[in-house]
Amino acid sequence: MYTFVLKVTDSSGQSSTAEVHVFVKPPTNTPPVANAGSDLFISLPQTWVTLNGSSSHDDHRIVAYTWHCVDGPTNSTIVGYNESVANATGLTKGQYVFSLTVLDDNGNSATDNVTVTVTQNKNSPPKANAGGDQILSLPLPVLSLNGSASRDDFRIVSWRWARAASGLAAGTVVLNTDTQPVLMQDEIMKRIERLEKEKKEDKRYINILEDKVESLEQKTRASCLEIRNIPKIKDVNKNETKDDLLGIIKTISTVVNIKLDENEVKDVFRADFRIVSWRWARAASGLAAGTVVLNTDTQPVLMLTNIEPGRYVFELTVTDDQGESDRDTVSVQIKPDPLEMHLLEMTLNVPVSTFTQSQLDSLVQKMALLLKEDVKVNVTEVRGEIDTGNTQLIFFLSEENKAVEGIRALNLVRGAGTDSYGAGVARVRTVRCLSSCSGRGACDQAARACRCDAFWMQSLFTLMQPDAQPDCDWSVVYASLGGIAALCLTCGLCSLCARGARRVAAPRAPRPAPAYRLLPLADHEDKPFTSKDLSESETDSDVLFESKSKTTSFNRLLNGDAQSNWKKNGHHKPSRKVKT
Repeated sequence: MYTFVLKVTDSSGQSSTAEVHVFVKPPTNTPPVANAGSDLFISLPQTWVTLNGSSSHDDHRIVAYTWHCVDGPTNSTIVGYNESVANATGLTKGQYVFSLTVLDDNGNSATDNVTVTVTQNKNSPPKANAGGDQILSLPLPVLSLNGSASRDDFRIVSWRWARAASGLAAGTVVLNTDTQPVLMQDEIMKRIERLEKEKKEDKRYINILEDKVESLEQKTRASCLEIRNIPKIKDVNKNETKDDLLGIIKTISTVVNIKLDENEVKDVFRADFRIVSWRWARAASGLAAGTVVLNTDTQPVLMLTNIEPGRYVFELTVTDDQGESDRDTVSVQIKPDPLEMHLLEMTLNVPVSTFTQSQLDSLVQKMALLLKEDVKVNVTEVRGEIDTGNTQLIFFLSEENKAVEGIRALNLVRGAGTDSYGAGVARVRTVRCLSSCSGRGACDQAARACRCDAFWMQSLFTLMQPDAQPDCDWSVVYASLGGIAALCLTCGLCSLCARGARRVAAPRAPRPAPAYRLLPLADHEDKPFTSKDLSESETDSDVLFESKSKTTSFNRLLNGDAQSNWKKNGHHKPSRKVKT
């Protein structure tokens, strides 16, 4: 009780007082209201249920919650029994009654019960609906299959798209949509212009698992860059960098799936109107690679395919229905795929338009049998070669859940014999050129050959081996000198062989007639002397032969003498005789 005194005084000094009493009653404390929620019905094999008492309230404050089971089988367990929301686990067939008791700050309490009925599983299997068959015409950037029409009497929790064996093996799944109701797939066939307006039928089967999440081995991977943005952005990490951790690459192009977390984006757009248009544009400083999918450059979510490693910069312009607009820029750094140096490329002499999933499965099984037991073949992409339209497989080998190094994987595949694989294997090589070029050059990615530095060249022994890695082992100077020496040696050997052959083949030439001969004896001359006879001149020498001058065609002697004893200068020149 409060007492207040009022005193009043007039102008002549007279005064008077009065009292007033105020009685203040204590606040009325209303007991709390407990609310354990509505009764629940579940079916096995589900053995747990959530108990929600958060709807309980009090005029002041509830300070304590308590859950306990008051009726039903005794094998249940309450997790979080002293919280507003608890979980009852280990339930079996039967009926349970759970009681919730709440206590406010004045010590008042209230209780409410909830009944949980557990029945046997009477759930009907889900009905899968993959949509109608489609006949499409090229060019077609994306093939979309919709399985959202599938139905179940409870709830569908899992979708799984898989290729039928009779369908084509080409195409790449976008954004991991093979586990979503709607499947999107890149149409690789658009690259082959000569296959215009080819009709394709690509069927899929859908497998729906109900109320059970299973881990599915990823068979394909997305080749798409997804960028989310909200107009009027601030406090967002605009230099977002993501690593490609999916473990599979799309052929030569880096394959990533990047999504900016919307939780990091703070929308401060507080206008009373709505956004009516979005426009994504590439900044001049960003990469130009990549293809926009499904005209998403005019939608809130931009999707790109066929991207390359590097920095992408995009500018978003948003406009509201009053014509006001604003811009913001976001950049995404794409790192190279960590498996890029482990990938192999196998080219088949089979058109990609006729290569089916069953042929792919058969080829993979043959490779697995011919390789080592613990080596696994992982196909990441099936595509068509741009020039010929033949099928190209992009794959890598794994051993003990680790990717096999590219050169070793190539040797394993070639060592097993490409002819043994069948399917018309034309060529097997690495996706990237892995040669170091002996440290004296750079490897040309397109030709898979080394561009050697000055004064260096590739070894001739390597050139003679089609499966050998290119190198720059030989010096041009030494190779030139060696070539010249080899040429000279070859020419010398050829000359000797030719001379020997002529000597053996040609007959021996007759000896030429001697230029001198013995003169015949005249009638008056004696016989030649012997070692015991002396010459007429009684000397040790005698005439053996006489040299006469030869005559010309005019019967003239070469020394100018005529047969008629013509004398030169008036003197007769005797004939020349040799004595011994």
